[in-house]
Amino acid sequence: MTHLTFSPAVGVAVTEPLHIALVLGGYVLLTRLRVPVLVLVTGFAATGWLVPG
Repeated sequence: MTHLTFSPAVGVAVTEPLHIALVLGGYVLLTRLRVPVLVLVTGFAATGWLVPG
């Protein structure tokens, strides 16, 4: 086979650091920009961009 096989272990190894970085980045943004983030989140929720669950 010429294409790379994508194993679950590789997927976790790639996505977990990204997930941690997103969580930490989101936490930093929340602590520094609470009001703008709340406005954006409520705006996205109001327009239906964020789907609960």
